[in-house]
Amino acid sequence: MIRQSQSVRVFALCGLMLATAALPALAANQPRLWKSYVGPHVGAYYGVATGSAGDFDGDGYGDFLIAAPQALASSGVVHLYFGGATAPTSRLVFQGLQDSDMLGSAVGSAGTFDNDSFEDLVLCQQGGQSQAWVYLGGSRQPAGVSFLLRPRLGSLSTSDPDAWGTFCSSVSHADLDGDGLDEVIVGAPQYRDSSVTNGASIGRVYVFNGRALSGPVETYSDLTLHAGADRAPADRFGEAVLGVGDLDGDGFEDFVVGAPGLGKVYFYAGSASGPTSTSVVFSEPPGGFGSTLATGDVDGDGKGDLVISGADPYGTAKAYVYYGGAGRFNTTADRVYRTSGSMNLWGQAVAVVDQDDDGQASLLVGDPSVESDPSVTWQLQGRVYDLEDGFRFDGDAWGDMFGFSLSGLGDVNGDGVEDWIVGAPQNSAAGAGYARVYLGFKRTPPPPCGKCPIPHETDPGSGQ
Repeated sequence: MIRQSQSVRVFALCGLMLATAALPALAANQPRLWKSYVGPHVGAYYGVATGSAGDFDGDGYGDFLIAAPQALASSGVVHLYFGGATAPTSRLVFQGLQDSDMLGSAVGSAGTFDNDSFEDLVLCQQGGQSQAWVYLGGSRQPAGVSFLLRPRLGSLSTSDPDAWGTFCSSVSHADLDGDGLDEVIVGAPQYRDSSVTNGASIGRVYVFNGRALSGPVETYSDLTLHAGADRAPADRFGEAVLGVGDLDGDGFEDFVVGAPGLGKVYFYAGSASGPTSTSVVFSEPPGGFGSTLATGDVDGDGKGDLVISGADPYGTAKAYVYYGGAGRFNTTADRVYRTSGSMNLWGQAVAVVDQDDDGQASLLVGDPSVESDPSVTWQLQGRVYDLEDGFRFDGDAWGDMFGFSLSGLGDVNGDGVEDWIVGAPQNSAAGAGYARVYLGFKRTPPPPCGKCPIPHETDPGSGQ
C-alpha cells in the first residue's frame, strides 16, 4: 500500500518544526489516490513516461497520458485517459507501427499547435527513423495523425539521419512568438554531431512552429539549436526541454534546455520574431543538474518559477528554485533543496503542483531508488517527496522504481484543484509497471500563517 504521512524527517510548517509524528486530525488535508493503472504485459515499463494532454477533448477536464515505449516488442504503446468526475477506466490507445519504434519515449501536450481553440498532444517515437506525431484535439476520436514532425537536415526538407534513434527524448511546448499558436520543442540529447571530433551525445534541440494547417502533413523543424561554443562530447544538450511561460516578464513565453553533461541549463527568450538565444545560462557542477526541469508558482507571488534538478547517483543531488518575473529573474538560486546521502536517484523527476489550492505550489521530487529495507541497497522501491507540506508517497514493493516519472495534470476531476501523476515502470512484483493519479485537495482549515515558510536549504531525506 502507498504510505502517506505529513512529514519527511524535519520540515518547517507555519513556522513550527514537525518531526515524524502522524497528525490524524489533518487526514483529509492530503492528496488522495484516485486510481492506479497497470501496464499491458510483463516488461512493458508502463509509466516510464507520463504527461498531461491538456484538455484534449474540450470537455473542461484535464486529460493525461501514460506511455510504455518497450511494450509489444518495443513498438510502444501510449494510453490517453480522459478526465471526468470519476476516474476513467476506458482509454484511447496509440501503438507504434513497427517493432522497435518505441512510441512513447516522451509524451505531452502540444498546446494549441494549430489554429483552433483545442489543445493538441504530441507523442515521441525514438526508435527507427525517429519522429514525433501530433494529434489535434477537440474530440475523443482524433481523425488520425495531423502532423508528423521530423528533424530537418540543414536547409533541406529531409530528415537528418544523424538524429535517427536519438530524436524526441524530451518534448514540450510554448507560444514563443505571441501569435496564439504554440511551438513544439523537441530534444535529441544523444545526437552525434559529425562536425565535432568524437561528437557522440552532444545533443540538439528542434523547434517546430505552430501552423494553421490540416493534416496529415510531414513537417520539418524550423529551428535547430545546440550548445554553441560549449559543444563537447557527452554534453547531452536537450535531455530536458521545458516551456516555462513568461519567466522573464517581457510579455512573451520562453523555454529552457538542459545539458547535464555540462551542468548547464540554457534560457531562450520568446519575442515577436520567435525564440532568441540569451546570455542567461544556469550553471552548477556537472552531474545531474539540468536533466529534470519543472515550472510553477513555488513562492505564491502569482508568477511562474523555474526548478532545475536531476539525479546524481554518485553525488549529493539538489533541486534549485529560481524565481520568475520582471526584475527578479536571474541565475542565482532563490531556494536549494538537497539530499544528505549519495548513491541515490533523488531528483530523477520533479513537478510543481498547487495540490492544496493555497496559491503556493508544492515541489514534488521523485526518488525511484528508495529501498523498502534500508539494510539492502538498490532495491529501487521508490518514493515521491512533497517539499512544501512534507507528504511522502512510497511504491508498493522493491523494484517498482516509483517516482521515475512525475507530471502535473491540471484539474482532472473538476474540483478546481490541481492533480498529478507518478510512474513506477519497473514494478518487479507484477513486472508490467504502473502509474498512479493523485487528486489535490482544498485545505480545511487554511494554514493559520497563510503561506508557510520553507528553509532555504532543506534536507528531505537521503532515501534511506
